[in-house]
Amino acid sequence: MGARGRIMAAAALAALSLAACRRTTDAALPVDRVIAVAAGDFSAAGASGASVYTHAAAVAEYLEISLVAPAGTALRFFISNATGADFTVSDLSADARSAGAIPSRALPPPPGPGAVRGLPGAPPLDPGALTERPASRELTGADLPPAPYGGTPRSFWMVSDWDQQAYALTPATCRLTVAGADDRTLYVYVADADWDVQGAGITQAMVDALAGRFLAPGADDDIRGWVSGIFGAEWGTTGYSNAIPFTKELYIVLGDIDGDQAPNGGIVGYFSSENNFENDAEDFPHSNERIMFFVDSYMYANPAGGANGLWEDDDFWPEEVYATLAHEFQHMIHFYNKDVLAGAWSRADTWLDEMCSAAAEDFVADRLGIMGPRGWEDVATVAAQDTVDGRLPLFAYWPEYSLTRWVGSYENYSQVYAFGAWLARNGDGHLLFGEIVRNDGVGIQAVIDALETVSGGTRLETAASLLAQWGVACLASSVPGPAMTEPFRYNTGGALDAGSYRLGPIDLGRYKETGTGSTGLYVWAGLPDGGTSPAMSNIYFTLPPVSGANTASARLLLEAGQALTAVAIQQ
Repeated sequence: MGARGRIMAAAALAALSLAACRRTTDAALPVDRVIAVAAGDFSAAGASGASVYTHAAAVAEYLEISLVAPAGTALRFFISNATGADFTVSDLSADARSAGAIPSRALPPPPGPGAVRGLPGAPPLDPGALTERPASRELTGADLPPAPYGGTPRSFWMVSDWDQQAYALTPATCRLTVAGADDRTLYVYVADADWDVQGAGITQAMVDALAGRFLAPGADDDIRGWVSGIFGAEWGTTGYSNAIPFTKELYIVLGDIDGDQAPNGGIVGYFSSENNFENDAEDFPHSNERIMFFVDSYMYANPAGGANGLWEDDDFWPEEVYATLAHEFQHMIHFYNKDVLAGAWSRADTWLDEMCSAAAEDFVADRLGIMGPRGWEDVATVAAQDTVDGRLPLFAYWPEYSLTRWVGSYENYSQVYAFGAWLARNGDGHLLFGEIVRNDGVGIQAVIDALETVSGGTRLETAASLLAQWGVACLASSVPGPAMTEPFRYNTGGALDAGSYRLGPIDLGRYKETGTGSTGLYVWAGLPDGGTSPAMSNIYFTLPPVSGANTASARLLLEAGQALTAVAIQQ
């Protein structure tokens, strides 16, 4: 990405093979269903922006379909896969079989070192450590190490090798104590090896700036207040005998995460749920017995991107750290509300937790005065043409990646942000995300249940309907403002007020993935026969017009759980 681009998690790109072997077919192959779709069969997807027709397959079927969309529109298509399995896309038309080369798309070049958010609750907490182990002593405030004040030294267990999940005791000194709203107290520690002229060179001005963004003295106008205002409390009563009590104290430790002394990429910060429990050799050997997270000192102190070569709090890396504080604080809240209180333990739900953290960044970006994952700072306008910043360029280039299958890839982070950004811009997004975190739903069901609750029981969705609505929003994101209405809205035409938060409009046509020459949502020129339709995904394409831009026909195979959606976009 560009000089100020947010680069996703540093994991290998996972390629979807869209050059797989083409299915051998016969022109006389029996067709299970023939559908002729007329203009009147399309349903409005907005006041005037687009109309939609969807056919969902209850069983696997060979489908022959012809469409005539409303006049003055152009057709675009996508196939949704709302199942947990991958399918092969199969175009059975004679034209496709004789078309020659299978469409292909090059992988984007791998980015250089970038900003990596720590995985939620890293390392993952085993619920058995809480529910199956013998009850231990009940901790009280007196059992905890003495409350630190300015200048107090101590050592913290901090990740020294992320890949191996190795820890080292890191001597650090408290450099600032802040009393904030809701009786919260923040302690900012800096590793002694990185203070002042040593190591990363963290100064008091840097500590003051960090603390001021996270917990402003006396006010509830800071990252802690904004994020908890949506998602809930970060800790409290648990019912577990080995959980530490909540003294309303929060800790941030600045140190060299991963021990790499890297100022231009790596782990920016992390939250570990292990610290929320009593230290013991069996289950929590590296617990610091604090409600806390860690921030990389070398990246935070990096002045790169500043106008004068000197460190300022609006340089690229400090802004990256402030976004990370919001991101990791949501993980902290998510762990307490979803895992501990609601009991919805699921290690397969990493995508959901990461989506909520990306949304946290989105919600607070305007208040922090940073571009956020949308990649554009002005909340009142869509991004400029060929914007390469944020999470959306890679999503636009590779939109058919699985939403829910988490492997920690670049595409994972872009996918969950794109889905969360769509949810946030349709309905009461700030209320929705709070409900997602606090309900006992697992995976996509958490989203479905939250939509029903927030809508007062009027919005009853399924995984398939959500994929379909999201797909329409993606294809019609260049249609602004009132022309597209809920739940098909990305581009609000201006700033959207979500409670007291403001979200910027999104036009996917403005984003460009560096090194690919591709701008906007990647729509295949023809159904990519032999390609992959991953679990919980949409794959976008066009079909050759029959007698105008609003006409098309195709023969294709749909598996049970897949749906074909035609979107007629007003020209």
